Amino acid sequence: LLADVGYEDGEWAGLGLVPGACTRLSEGVKIPHIGWNTVEYPKPSPLFEGVPESTAFYFVHSYRLEPADASAIIGSTEYGVRFAAAVQSTNVFAVQFHPEKSSEMGLRVLANFGRITEESRR
Repeated sequence: LLADVGYEDGEWAGLGLVPGACTRLSEGVKIPHIGWNTVEYPKPSPLFEGVPESTAFYFVHSYRLEPADASAIIGSTEYGVRFAAAVQSTNVFAVQFHPEKSSEMGLRVLANFGRITEESRR
């Protein structure tokens, strides 16, 4: 939905808020991807402030976002291939995992997002 285009049940135009495409997960892995998986942070982001490297988050999905600009990736995980688990494009943040189901660190991500949005209004 946030990308330029998505390929779930056909080809669909997205909102273009994060340039790129939403594609099905790689062949050879169980789909949907359900369960806990670690996230690595290729660069610092306020979204993951106070969240340790390699924290496990809960995933349930069959598709992944492939941003046109790899520098938008602020978190990645491995499931068959390495893919974007979190992106930041200007003032848009998105995560592939479910922070609300990811225990204390998921709640930290949600709190960080709340703080980021509050600070942006000042």
